Amino acid sequence: MSYNYDKSQFLTSYRPGSKFPKERHTLMNLFLTDAPSAEVVCTFDGGTTQHFRSRSCLINCPDDDNHLLVCAGDQSNNVFRIWTTSDMSQLQVYESKKEAGPIIAMGPHRAGGVDYICALTNQRLNQYKWLISKSHFDSARKFYYCHNFRKVVYY
Repeated sequence: MSYNYDKSQFLTSYRPGSKFPKERHTLMNLFLTDAPSAEVVCTFDGGTTQHFRSRSCLINCPDDDNHLLVCAGDQSNNVFRIWTTSDMSQLQVYESKKEAGPIIAMGPHRAGGVDYICALTNQRLNQYKWLISKSHFDSARKFYYCHNFRKVVYY
């Protein structure tokens, strides 16, 4: 589960099962009153298999404080997906190398004024940098692959 304090929203992830055949990542609003409650904002679908428990994350959009990004691994397709909460659409899909294994955790970090998102597999930590690319065709805000750290050491 991932929680955003500023927006009082949280993200829960569910494995596929007999009732729901795909991974589900559900974004909810949390209401902290005398009788706390939650309401579903949107559900994002993933793949059909999940052999390892993975951690999805809810992060602030690096260049727009008005919405969040939902990041989750999809083990059946060996990718990770990023959705935007501005219009609940899929923003990006990144393929993970098969030999690196499935993505087991994702998370943001900021260094030197630059925003990154990291995708951890059982063998690698891949880092993606947030960039705004502008061309005469369109303006795209996306994460772009920038580093691959091999030999992840667990403590």
